[in-house]
Amino acid sequence: MKFFDQIPMTRFDFGLEEQAEQRNLWGPPGEPGYSENDGFWMYDAGQGIGVHAWLGHSGNLFPEAYERFTAFLPGEQLLVRTTRGEQRSDAAPSGPHMTVRCEEPFHRWHYRYAGPAYPTTTEELRRSPPPSDRASVDVEFEAHARMLAPVFPQGAFFRDQGDYRSTSFFHYNGGLRYEQVLTADATLRIGDRWYRVSGPGMRTHRKGARSLASTNAVKVKKYEGHRWVHVIFPSGRALYYIFHGAQMPSEEPEAYVREGGVFYRAKPLNPLAMSLTGVGETASLKFEYAKGIAMIDCEIIADSYEMLLVERPRGLTQEFFGLQWDGGNPNALAMSQAFARYRWGDEVTINMMERSVGISSLSKP
Repeated sequence: MKFFDQIPMTRFDFGLEEQAEQRNLWGPPGEPGYSENDGFWMYDAGQGIGVHAWLGHSGNLFPEAYERFTAFLPGEQLLVRTTRGEQRSDAAPSGPHMTVRCEEPFHRWHYRYAGPAYPTTTEELRRSPPPSDRASVDVEFEAHARMLAPVFPQGAFFRDQGDYRSTSFFHYNGGLRYEQVLTADATLRIGDRWYRVSGPGMRTHRKGARSLASTNAVKVKKYEGHRWVHVIFPSGRALYYIFHGAQMPSEEPEAYVREGGVFYRAKPLNPLAMSLTGVGETASLKFEYAKGIAMIDCEIIADSYEMLLVERPRGLTQEFFGLQWDGGNPNALAMSQAFARYRWGDEVTINMMERSVGISSLSKP
């Protein structure tokens, strides 16, 4: 396979057309299983408050949507909710409680959630799902996000996109998937208490048919987990890193270092492990790229746990928060969705980190 080693890019659209930012309600002909989704992360370091929101809203799921919301609060307190239900509007990507809107392609996006969420803690989710009869609290969240660097499409370092489309990596992630680091100003209401929060984060936008398990039409390697980091530092330097596999990559990892307006293809020199240590866990990431070695230290500062179902058993249609240790599903993955403090030389910032691995490979705390 042929790669670019570096891509100079200052345009925020990375050469993509504006239509890529807009919603397609239905998939194009010849793409069975087409879907779209949008994800959002942000963290306010001063208040210790973060939010992760995710919405799957188009294609074969319509008119239903699947939404996921997490509020990270001080003291490892969490508010969580997953919902599958009918969308409230065709005008913009939406779900029963969530709405996502592009205000200016590749520059500004708006995110809103207004609905119930269940109080829990990182420790509780590490051990089990919350009780189904737990009382919920009313939550309202609204964020205006401004992008800080050009969008980065997965597979952008492949010279031959046809070659990229033939890989398992492509089918794991869907047809067109890209990410963009951002800063957000937001309000968060929990019950009758309001918070004004702001800080760095990241968004995702995906269009295509994604295959986590082999079918007659699409053959992929068994999905055993993943590692994923995307972070920007105050100087504009950035790191993007993703691989699929259990504890070691099953595909060649995709990573880049952004510096001085140039995206450099990077080679990870040590894998990012998956554990259930949670808050306080540390790791050192090392990447080789055209300008040398990037050494980036990180520490988990907020964490949550969820079950990711690669092949869903009959009657179970969505993921859920909390680790189910005796579920009996050999294809169930334990997923950590976290925020980490990253240090690269003298620069420090906070952004997302997501990891998953088969729950059977872990030990119950």
